[in-house]
Amino acid sequence: MSKKNQLSVTMTGLACVLDMLVSASGVAAAEESKSRGFYVLEEIVVTARKRQESLQDAPISITAFSGEGLEQRNITALADISQITPNLVFNASAPISGSSATASVFIRGIGQNDYTLVTEPGVGIYVDGVYIARSVGGALDLVDIERIEVLRGPQGTLFGRNTIGGAISITPKKPNEELGGKIQLTLGDDELMGFKAKLNLPFSERLMSSIAVSSKQRDGFVKNVQTGRDLGDDNSLSGRAALRWLPSDNVSIDFNVDATREREDGAASFAVAADGLSPLGAANNVVFLGHLGCAPPPGPIDNSNCFNSQWVTNGKRISNGTHPQYSELDIWGAGLAIEWEISESLTLKSITAYRDLDSAFSQDADNSPILEDHITHTYNQNQFSQEFQL
Repeated sequence: MSKKNQLSVTMTGLACVLDMLVSASGVAAAEESKSRGFYVLEEIVVTARKRQESLQDAPISITAFSGEGLEQRNITALADISQITPNLVFNASAPISGSSATASVFIRGIGQNDYTLVTEPGVGIYVDGVYIARSVGGALDLVDIERIEVLRGPQGTLFGRNTIGGAISITPKKPNEELGGKIQLTLGDDELMGFKAKLNLPFSERLMSSIAVSSKQRDGFVKNVQTGRDLGDDNSLSGRAALRWLPSDNVSIDFNVDATREREDGAASFAVAADGLSPLGAANNVVFLGHLGCAPPPGPIDNSNCFNSQWVTNGKRISNGTHPQYSELDIWGAGLAIEWEISESLTLKSITAYRDLDSAFSQDADNSPILEDHITHTYNQNQFSQEFQL
């Protein structure tokens, strides 16, 4: 995917003036530190070992990003963190799936490309401590994020199975006692329009709520000349609502609901090498034996009935596929976390969650008018999880 030019406009409330004052004092402090010949590093708190600790104290290989840091880098989707994370490859579309929300994740070369429901991921994805059990729906939009942690290497001891390559832990922001909100508008190439809004609404010092929404629309960048539609487009809407109750000084109860809806024309793909003598062309022509008069493999390049270089468009982003291509996704989930600090050294935490996934996607994998390599999937998955941490 080519890099898109983007313009981002952010509007905030009265906090703008305070932010300017705080920033000014922060710059002054930094300049004072420089004049004295030393620098002060901001402490990053992570939960890679299921408890809060400083990033520098965690004895594992980990990369962590704050929500503010992700916004500064214009990281709006989970797959984008691979651009700033060493040893991580994160594709939002698994090979020949047709879905634009299927996580194909590898850490240090270990992961899983297979996206079928019977296959477990090689890298675990967790949202607020809740495991995302399938690759489909794992390429999430980032809404109201506190931090993201990427853990390298097997994490089975604390995160369970399906983390042989590592784990990605996403921690959304919790409601707080300050009334405030934020609106962000993003514009860019290919009719890109993104919208994010967040409202934090406290009811009292012990009962707080927040709601965040995110929308993204963009035209595709691969033209299907057979159907006239653009592949690789964005059309998504996500939201998250959270409620936080502090019944006592040592007990916290957090309830949240999130949902995502996507209606897109399918993942971008086009033919870049289709010579009848190439391994790919020969493999396809084995399927085409006797089909529409295709000669035995390797099929002659000038035979229009064979899969060959006639469908290559010299680097242009053109698809000749005739099979309908689409990517549809509906996800929602709810979670309840109860944390009881029994003593200074002992905390009991319960995480209860339910998630529902419905997805349908299709692709013309050969990107030619020949009626082969057409893929269609319809998925439905429900999961309930209960975890206790002590």
